[in-house]
Amino acid sequence: MMQWIARIRRSLKLKFMLLVLLLIVVLVSSIGYFSYYESSKTIRKDVSMFSDQILKQTNLNLNQYFLDYEYGFLVLGLSYEFEQWLGLGRDGDDEYDLYIMESRMESRYILSYISQHPELLSISIYNDNGKERLFRGNQAFVRLNHSVREEEWFSSVALSKGFEVFVHSAKAYENPSFRSVISMVKRFDFQGHSGLIKIDISPSRVLQILDQINLGANSTALISDGEGKPLLQTSGGEFLPDSGMMRQVSEGQAGSFYYKPTDEMVIFQTLPYTNWKTMVLVPYANVAEGVFRVRNFTAVVAVVNFLVAVVAVWLISSSLTSRLLRLKDWMRLTRTGNLDTRIAIGGTDEVAELGNAYNRMLDTLQESMNDLAESRLLQQQAVLSALQSQIHSHFTYNALESINAMANLVEHRQIMETAVALSDMLRYTSSYKQEFVPLADELKHVQDYIRIANIMYGDQIDLRIDMDESMDEIRCLKAVLQPLAENSMKHGFERTGCPMCIEIAARNCGNGYIVILVRDSGSGFAPDKLAELQRRLALPPGTSDYRSISQVGLLNVHYRLRMHDRDGVSGLQIGNDPHTGGAVVTVMLRG
Repeated sequence: MMQWIARIRRSLKLKFMLLVLLLIVVLVSSIGYFSYYESSKTIRKDVSMFSDQILKQTNLNLNQYFLDYEYGFLVLGLSYEFEQWLGLGRDGDDEYDLYIMESRMESRYILSYISQHPELLSISIYNDNGKERLFRGNQAFVRLNHSVREEEWFSSVALSKGFEVFVHSAKAYENPSFRSVISMVKRFDFQGHSGLIKIDISPSRVLQILDQINLGANSTALISDGEGKPLLQTSGGEFLPDSGMMRQVSEGQAGSFYYKPTDEMVIFQTLPYTNWKTMVLVPYANVAEGVFRVRNFTAVVAVVNFLVAVVAVWLISSSLTSRLLRLKDWMRLTRTGNLDTRIAIGGTDEVAELGNAYNRMLDTLQESMNDLAESRLLQQQAVLSALQSQIHSHFTYNALESINAMANLVEHRQIMETAVALSDMLRYTSSYKQEFVPLADELKHVQDYIRIANIMYGDQIDLRIDMDESMDEIRCLKAVLQPLAENSMKHGFERTGCPMCIEIAARNCGNGYIVILVRDSGSGFAPDKLAELQRRLALPPGTSDYRSISQVGLLNVHYRLRMHDRDGVSGLQIGNDPHTGGAVVTVMLRG
């Protein structure tokens, strides 16, 4: 196991395969689970609705069936003969009247009613004087000497608007074809004389109505009383009541639920006429048969797709990782110093782009190495040139000091100032070892240059400097601002001869950079010249570019800033002031 884990950790191919296969397993499992869950819930709901509609129709049929018997109760119970019969039997001399009333009731009402209801077993009448009479149906064999007073329900029957229904064993009958009887009983009272009518029927007709409820194999339809006791059920075995199930049924008027202990769906409704509960028990296997088929089919499809996915992932990962392994081997060659070899990676995907990017990186690296070598050569040449300039500058310093001494003897102030300013400028520019200087020194170098220019041109140049004293010691690249001031004079005053103003404003951006604005009151850049300069300023820095513009002021400053920082931020931006028309140069450098 640990060997496999170690192997997976070392192999990108195995990691990729494991990740994809895990995603497939999670997705398929999630889809299968939620599909099964939602299908099961939907089927339960549909079965519940369908069963509910069937139960409603069954209850309507049962209600209609019992209403027909209620009509029979009313016809017989409200008849003149029955009313007279209730008051007879108290005296021993009214036997004849009893016989007459009973004969009339039998001929006028009972015989025709029995003929219309073949399931009717018997009709019994009883009055509180102790008299009773039983009228037998065509298929009933009543036990001799049986009395309604022997029935368990006899003492509990009260005077009510409707009749009461009881289901009990057929102990009063000797027919072996049925074991239970439905007894419908109603008590009547006329002017102080009371009694009851009992109609016994076979449950066959009620069971026929229940048999119409067909919700699949092994489903059971039954009738229970209000307390949850089973009374009648369709054929299919004896129903063994579960107390938990019957308690849930007895607590509501109608509804459905899944009963987990017996794994059945239970749907029930209340029969209004009798307060009985009609129930249907459907095995969940019947309900979920379609779900199980979908589940099994989904499992088979998932396994097949998983195997196909394993093969597909293997092929795809092999195609992907083989090129990555080839790329890794080429990188190892590069590590040994072989920069001339280029990687040949086929395709158009990300791996191919990575190989092409690596080739471009090698090209750039090789160019950078060549540029560095050439830059070092130029640096050595510059140092040599600076040494030569320094040798010549000593002679110039001595000559300027002599001029200053002679001007001092004759007290010629302008010659003295010119000699001192020119000497400071030469000393500042010839110090090649000091590449960075304080910003205050750079501004003094510009002031010396303008002082000499004003002596030459008669105070025609106005220099204005706006900078906070806290920025004096900020280090900046040497000889950046003086070429910009010289450029303003060259293309402004020297061209037009008109007095001009040069403004230099510096501010600290706070993010490690300094912005210096150099603007003049001249005529600005010509449009074509401005476009050409902006194009050349946008070129990437390189040694060949540097050599080509080494004698040009603006571009020289720009490329020196770019070559030094190489951050893409330092450099110059040029333009014309939209209000005055003068040239505006923005210097961005690292502080």
